[in-house]
Amino acid sequence: MVASKFTVLAIIKAFFKEPFPEVYPFIKVPTLLLYAELPKSLDAARAKGIGQLRSHVEDVSVNAIEGSSHMVQWDEPEQTAAIIIKWLNEKS
Repeated sequence: MVASKFTVLAIIKAFFKEPFPEVYPFIKVPTLLLYAELPKSLDAARAKGIGQLRSHVEDVSVNAIEGSSHMVQWDEPEQTAAIIIKWLNEKS
C-alpha cells in the first residue's frame, strides 16, 4: 500500500488532535518517548505534543531519533535500540 504525502501528513496531524492529555495524569510509570525528526514541517506539532506530555507525566524521557521519519525503528534501528537499552539500564 502506498499513501500520498498529503494523506500521511494528515494522519500524523490528526494524531496530535486526539485528547491524549486527558489520560496523561494516569501515567504513573517511567515513560520513554522516541520521536522522529522528519518531516520538519511537523516540528511545531511535535513540540506541542511533547510539551503536553512533559507537563503531565512526572517521569518521562524524550529522545529524538536523528534522521528518522515515522518508523524510527526501521529508519534508525541501531540508534533506537541504543537509546532504549540506555534508558532501561538507567531505570532498572
